[in-house]
Amino acid sequence: MRKYTKTTSLIIPCGIVFLILSSLVPLHLEAYSNFTTVRSEKLHPVTAEIVEEIKVQMQADLEVRKQEALIQQQIAKVRSFFQSYGAVMQGYEELLVRRSHECGGDYRVIVGIAGNESGLGRIPYKLYNPFGYLDGMQYGSWEESLHKLVCVISQRFIAPCQSDLQCIINKYGGPGDDQQRWINNVSWFMRQVTL
Repeated sequence: MRKYTKTTSLIIPCGIVFLILSSLVPLHLEAYSNFTTVRSEKLHPVTAEIVEEIKVQMQADLEVRKQEALIQQQIAKVRSFFQSYGAVMQGYEELLVRRSHECGGDYRVIVGIAGNESGLGRIPYKLYNPFGYLDGMQYGSWEESLHKLVCVISQRFIAPCQSDLQCIINKYGGPGDDQQRWINNVSWFMRQVTL
């Protein structure tokens, strides 16, 4: 007669657990090979719930990847334009685009305003303020000013106006501003990052 050891005594309970679990959660190859064509009435309720959760997560992951790909394209467009223009703000393209998205703005309008107001940082109103934004602040770096001002301009002007330049200049500009010239200049810079 054979003696049972610790190892063999574990095999039997593990086998029983496996049989129980496999009967509760049947593995449908069809369900795992193509989530979009699975008919939930064919699946065990627990499996159907898991498949649905996986579908939702896969869709969310796809949306995140699409959004990131779009942001990377926008960063590349801004980087290319900044290089060709010789912009002082080179190296801050990613910050500018990401903050625009985070704060509900439009990176093209941000570039357009910075282009019109300071030649993309060549002649800023105040040090590190490429937007001519009169907030009374003195910034210590491009990173500091872009981090704050891109968000402020996006939230106060761009988002409420839905990127409409006439609406933006009515709120952004002063009484002595040539509004049509401002719109034309901002539009020119915007086109440069959408080509």
